[in-house]
Amino acid sequence: MNLNKQIKYIWLVAFASVLTFTSCKKEFFDINDSPNSPKELQLSEILPTVQLAIGQALGNDLKAAGGIWSQYWTQNTGASRYRIYDLYNISNESQRAAWLLLYNDALTDLNYIIKKGNEKSIPNYVAIATILKAYNFQVLTDAYGDIPFSEAGKAEEGIYSPKYDSQKDVYDGIIRLLKEGISKIDEASDLHPVFDDLIYQGNMHLWRKFANTTLLKVYLRLSNVDPGKAQAGIAALQAESAKFIDYVAQNKEIAKIDYTATGGNSNPLYSSFVGMGKVKNLVASASAVNAFTAYGDTRLAKFYLPIPGGAFLGIPNGYLGQPNTGGFVTPPKALSYPANITGGRPEISAATATAPVVFISDFESYFLQAEAVERGWMTGNAKKLYEDGISINYLFLDLPIGNGSPYEAYIATPEVSYDLQADKFKAIYFQKWFAMCGIQNFEAWTEGRRTGYIADNMGATLADNKFFTLSLTAGANPLPARMLYPNSEVTANGKFPGQQLLSTKVWWAK
Repeated sequence: MNLNKQIKYIWLVAFASVLTFTSCKKEFFDINDSPNSPKELQLSEILPTVQLAIGQALGNDLKAAGGIWSQYWTQNTGASRYRIYDLYNISNESQRAAWLLLYNDALTDLNYIIKKGNEKSIPNYVAIATILKAYNFQVLTDAYGDIPFSEAGKAEEGIYSPKYDSQKDVYDGIIRLLKEGISKIDEASDLHPVFDDLIYQGNMHLWRKFANTTLLKVYLRLSNVDPGKAQAGIAALQAESAKFIDYVAQNKEIAKIDYTATGGNSNPLYSSFVGMGKVKNLVASASAVNAFTAYGDTRLAKFYLPIPGGAFLGIPNGYLGQPNTGGFVTPPKALSYPANITGGRPEISAATATAPVVFISDFESYFLQAEAVERGWMTGNAKKLYEDGISINYLFLDLPIGNGSPYEAYIATPEVSYDLQADKFKAIYFQKWFAMCGIQNFEAWTEGRRTGYIADNMGATLADNKFFTLSLTAGANPLPARMLYPNSEVTANGKFPGQQLLSTKVWWAK
């Protein structure tokens, strides 16, 4: 069996496993108790189920909510599946699936891999699991704020109601986990995953880069609340000559999961729409379409499909009426949301079921480095890193970047040229926002909360830096600042600290 067939085989087995585990696990002790957790399965059988569980959370509900709250997408007025996100009227069950996937599935199995990997002296499995555990917790705390961390996953020790740790303490723990995971990596060892690692196929050098890039992102997330720690952490990375995710042809360093067109094994959001009879719920937000148009950005046609006649037309977020569009609204394109135009109308396209779920992209890595350099926390050329972030995104989208290309014209415009930006941090974030459109929606929303630029530009016009054309979605309600804890925590965890308001900012937010 060749490598590609092996990867496909383990992918199919793992996907079936994660669906089985998800459906069978009890919810009462959702973040601690896993009665159906395998006792003697091989680590190679568990690792892909963990990766798929995280991918399922990132690629489905978190992607839909992040896409709407980042102003990339909005709810089609002819459907209602994501109306609660569009109107900022979510319930505490809205993200129940993501919570269960990240705690009950991913964390449980990550702890098992770490335990058995240490017992069997297989450090590279321990390294990957520890790094993914840190990544898993960062997604959780960025979504919910304070979460169970130090006592989570300890049912075997009799802890069925784990305490909630402060987000500050969780972030300290994430940093420790990432450093611990890096210390376990043995690039010279032959004992490492291959086809059972759906992200990097056991390339431990790339896992080291993934961990370093995640550390860089973690430190920058602290820029508003603990800049001293952020600066010291980034300086330490540089002193260690840390390598970050880089651009390589065919996207080989991007941390992502590729999906198949086989029924049940496809992109999570696509699968969700198939389950809803392919109802066309999500369409382009006027905010994003107008921003791309105002900047003369040719990436617009890569992220969205035109309506009949070739125009791109989005609708405002939170729009409840029927827009005067003749029934046509621009749908997101295959890369970000599986759709096409059939008979003049947007339809879900089975041909795009293989759209990947991206954990960390190479262009994100470059924008992170650009910010670190611009802050003076790392040496380098911020302008080059900024422009490389844009160009790498163009290459990701199969757009040319050579002399005479639209890219060359784009970075020379007054709105984009790094030398002409009065607020270079704002420029870096805006370009990150453009690049992540439909690809890393949750991260785009999270970075918007950190920088404050999305919220600060609510109601802006094109005359205001020619950027967001956001209307005040859902009246005067503020942009959602967090997810709500699910009912399973409210009713089952005796140490649950109480529900938060959707508008209450998380610890690191601006």
